[in-house]
Amino acid sequence: MPLPFRIGLVCIIAAFVAGQINRGIYRLAWSPRNIGPWSPPADGAPDRKWWDRFPIVGWFGMARESKIHGETFWHRPLLIECAFVLGVALLYVHELNKGFYPLGAVAPSLKTLYCQFAAHFALISLLIVATFIDIDEKTIPDRITVSGALLGLLFAAALPESLPPVWIPFANPPIFVSQLTTTAPFKAPPWLNGPAGLAIAISCVGGWIYGLAPKIVWYRSGVARFFKYLIASMLRHSHTKWYIIGFVVLAGLLSAVWSIGGTRWESLLTSVVGLAAGGAIVWGIRIFAGVALQREAMGFGDVTLMAMMGSFLGWQATVVIFFIAPFSGSVIAILQMLITGRRDIPYGPFLASAGLLCVLAWPVVWPQIEMVMMMFDAFAQVFGIGVGQLILLTAIGFFVLVGISLAIVNLCKRMLGFTE
Repeated sequence: MPLPFRIGLVCIIAAFVAGQINRGIYRLAWSPRNIGPWSPPADGAPDRKWWDRFPIVGWFGMARESKIHGETFWHRPLLIECAFVLGVALLYVHELNKGFYPLGAVAPSLKTLYCQFAAHFALISLLIVATFIDIDEKTIPDRITVSGALLGLLFAAALPESLPPVWIPFANPPIFVSQLTTTAPFKAPPWLNGPAGLAIAISCVGGWIYGLAPKIVWYRSGVARFFKYLIASMLRHSHTKWYIIGFVVLAGLLSAVWSIGGTRWESLLTSVVGLAAGGAIVWGIRIFAGVALQREAMGFGDVTLMAMMGSFLGWQATVVIFFIAPFSGSVIAILQMLITGRRDIPYGPFLASAGLLCVLAWPVVWPQIEMVMMMFDAFAQVFGIGVGQLILLTAIGFFVLVGISLAIVNLCKRMLGFTE
């Protein structure tokens, strides 16, 4: 099929998905709103027309409800759909032209390019829904991030080629490219394909489900009471059994893919570890900062959002996302302030914009990741420990320093008479 026809087909698909993105923004929110042609009309609104459901053009007809929802209510969803269609078309052309691969790379198969495009297409769609719900309500529904994380795991198991490409930076052509693995840029040890690797994957999924499960967490009365309240609250909640069933099902599916082995298992393990690491980074900050500030530092929706991105992009990318989020999100904050006058913005859009930037700038991001990993390897050899151990110790030290720093800042603000 000629390229113009393929681009046209991609635009048609993107337009339909864009309409569902707007539908999700308004209907998957904590407080659903009847805005959009796919929802029942609001009280006092005229009946919806069948042509209102056409992407982009349908919003011009929906403008007749301006007296109910506000004069400019239809501008944002219209712009979202236009920008999404254009962005997906550009992304398609860029990916098929091997835009996410280094110059001189051995040409990947067409299947690999399409798998990566499909994964990026799905991830970006989910990020847009999560971002605008978070802007509107300062919350990110689990229905988006949990479903998205499961979709990321499915991509990894069914289409191992969907994970980001990796290569040796600054190598002479031809540059051989492979898919991201748990230990990249280093060679994966054989034991990750054995029972120990399966145990790690099941533990990661167990930690994720534990984080999602409803419970009472009480830190102020000692370890014994912490576990007493935790276990009692989980046993009493009616939904706990479904989380247990979900864990058993996922553990069974992980075991099935592990028994198959090969690239499917390697990719799924990479996705599962990315899921756990992405969530753990924000969860760790949430815990240490919460203890230091004596209040909630980050919402749990940020935790599940990072976990979802980790399932698509791997744990290496989540570290980059976390550190560039304050800078990439500043653009969104400035635009919101200029357009709406609002100065408050949740952290979800910061993380989502950093995730998008990480995807689009992967040819620049990966060489930096590899350079940092090589530095860790050098230090690990000096200290006589493994790279993984050094990374874990560094992460713990980082969380402790963040907690101490915030506690000092909070103490200084109290001494100077500042109040929240």
